[in-house]
Amino acid sequence: MAPTKDEQEKFIELRARGYSFDKIAAEIGVSKPTLLKWQDEFKKEIATIEFTESQALLENHRLNRRARIESTASQLEKVIKAIEAKDLSTESLKDLLKMKDGLEESLEKLKTGSIAYTGIIEHTNILKCFDEATEKTLKLD
Repeated sequence: MAPTKDEQEKFIELRARGYSFDKIAAEIGVSKPTLLKWQDEFKKEIATIEFTESQALLENHRLNRRARIESTASQLEKVIKAIEAKDLSTESLKDLLKMKDGLEESLEKLKTGSIAYTGIIEHTNILKCFDEATEKTLKLD
């Protein structure tokens, strides 16, 4: 039986996603030798889909990176405001300064393209700061 256009399109889609010839053969019911021929025949179409999908992944990463930068900058702003509102004789100022330094460092790394775990988790208006020995929770705002 001659291959259908649908089978060929499905092959192109699956091959662009990185499926093996064996897996594609089992899924669409076309012999492996036929798929090997199609690989050469549809090389440009497969490459186009691979490129389009990789561009979409890169764009998604860029958007995620931007969101991380915005979140880190927002956390840094909250810490700075909390520091400004604190009585400098209180002990928790040390923790706020630690968090400020960590957030500034993380923001700088995000701006230059490297990704780093800051050890700071934001949940509504609460910041938790983790270090080797302790966990600090600070309510901001």
